[in-house]
Amino acid sequence: MEKKVLITGAGGFIGKKLTKAFIEGGFSVRAMDISLEFLKEPAALGAEPVAARLEDRDAVSSAAAGVNTVIAAGAVFDLGAPLAAMRAANVDGVRNLVEASLKHGVEQYIHFSTVGVYGRPAEIPCRPGSPKNPRNNYERTKWEGEQLFWSLVKDKPICATAVRPTLVYGPGSKYGHAMFLSIFELMGLRKKRLPVLASSYKNHHVHVDDVVGVLLSIAKRPDVVRNKIYNIADTLPLGVEGFYKSLLDALQFSYGAQVNIPRLLWNIGISLFTHFPNFIFNRINADIGKKWSWLCTRHSLEPALKPRFDRDWLGYFKGDHIYDTSGLDELGYQFKYPLFKDGVKATVEWYREHRWLA
Repeated sequence: MEKKVLITGAGGFIGKKLTKAFIEGGFSVRAMDISLEFLKEPAALGAEPVAARLEDRDAVSSAAAGVNTVIAAGAVFDLGAPLAAMRAANVDGVRNLVEASLKHGVEQYIHFSTVGVYGRPAEIPCRPGSPKNPRNNYERTKWEGEQLFWSLVKDKPICATAVRPTLVYGPGSKYGHAMFLSIFELMGLRKKRLPVLASSYKNHHVHVDDVVGVLLSIAKRPDVVRNKIYNIADTLPLGVEGFYKSLLDALQFSYGAQVNIPRLLWNIGISLFTHFPNFIFNRINADIGKKWSWLCTRHSLEPALKPRFDRDWLGYFKGDHIYDTSGLDELGYQFKYPLFKDGVKATVEWYREHRWLA
C-alpha cells in the first residue's frame, strides 16, 4: 500500500526537493505551504497542494488527516525576520502540527531542527547530546520548538525523529551560501580575482540533495530511527581559506593575495562588526541591492537572489562548527556530495544555467 506523506514548507528550497524525491521514491505526497502560488512546482510533480499556515490550528489539523508520515520542514529561516514571525512558525507551528499528527494517528513524524541549537559548539565534534547555547532568534526559536516537539511525543505511539542539518546549500537556494556567491560575483566580476581570507576556524556544510537523501532514508527505516536525533553534515569541515577557495573555484575566479588572520584578531574583527549600528548594515545592504539590480539588468539575469549582510550570519564564522554525523552510519546512506567543493561547483553551474549568476 502506497504511503502518504505530508511535507510542510513544500514550496521552499528544501521542501521542493523533498517533494520530488518522495514522489520518485514511491510515496504519495501532500504538499503544504502558506500559499498555492508557492506550490505550483510541487503540484506539477503530482503532489496534492494544501495552502495552510502553521499557526492556523484548524488548517494544520485538516492537512495532517489521513497521512502516514509528517515531515516538518516548514519554518521561518531568515535571520533578519521579526521574532514574532519566527515564534509563530518555529514554536506555535510545531505545537499545532504535532498535536494534529497525534490526533489523526500519524505513524511517523520527522522534525526539522538545526545545528544552530548548539550555538557555538562547546565540544568538537558536536554530538546530539552536546550543550545547547543558541545565539540568535532563529536558533532560539528552533531550540524551543525542538524541545516542545520532544515533550509532546514523549511516551506516544509515534515514530519520532529529529534532524539537525548544518548550513544547507544547493540549486534553488536564495539564502545562505547564495548570498555569499552573489556578493562575491559583485566584488570580482570585473577582474575575476579576489583576495583569500584565511583563519583556522572550520565549518561544516551540506548539499540539499544529501539532506533530502538522509530524510528519505529515515522515512524508509522506522525500525531504527525512533526517538533518534541526527546531525546532517558533509564529510569534511572546511577552514575559512578552504571555504573561500571553493567559492572562487566554483565562480572561476582566480586567487588574489592571501590574508592570514590570527584567531584573536579574527574574533575581535567579527565582534566589532556585529556591534555596528543598524543604520550601517541598512546602508551597506541598500548599496549592495542597487549594484545587484544593475548587474541583473546588464547581464539579463533573473532577479532571484537578494544579496545582503545579516548581522547574525557573522556568528557562523567565529569558532569551529564541526558536527558528529556518525549516527547516520546505521542508515547506510552514501553522500552524493561529501565534499563542499564539488557540491558548490554543481550549484554555481545550476545558477548560471538558470541565469541567477552571470
